[in-house]
Amino acid sequence: MTTADQVQSLLDQVAEDTSLVLLPRELVQQLVNKTRQPEAAPSLGPEPLGGYNLRQVAVAMRRTRERIWQLVHQGHFPHAYKLLNGEWRIPASDITDFFKRQQAAVEPAAVDLGRWRKQRVKQ
Repeated sequence: MTTADQVQSLLDQVAEDTSLVLLPRELVQQLVNKTRQPEAAPSLGPEPLGGYNLRQVAVAMRRTRERIWQLVHQGHFPHAYKLLNGEWRIPASDITDFFKRQQAAVEPAAVDLGRWRKQRVKQ
């Protein structure tokens, strides 16, 4: 039985005029994880000789040029380099690695919702 089928079977047991339905958190989290679409890596086209400039990356990632510059200086693109004319270049491999790291960070951490009860009992 899939997660969606489990949720549907629980909903079938509830009266139709019920406005609040409590479901197990793990079940809802599984359903959310299965339906979440990962953010696609930007489509920049073929990599130009020397890598992409900040404007190309900004357009593809739907960010400002200044934000991409900040990411470069924060070390998110470790192989980015500056040309003699002052223009920054970012290799495609750095952009791909950046998106992989972003996807790895999406997984939510487990939260103990009953922690406050434990603190309250100790006092």
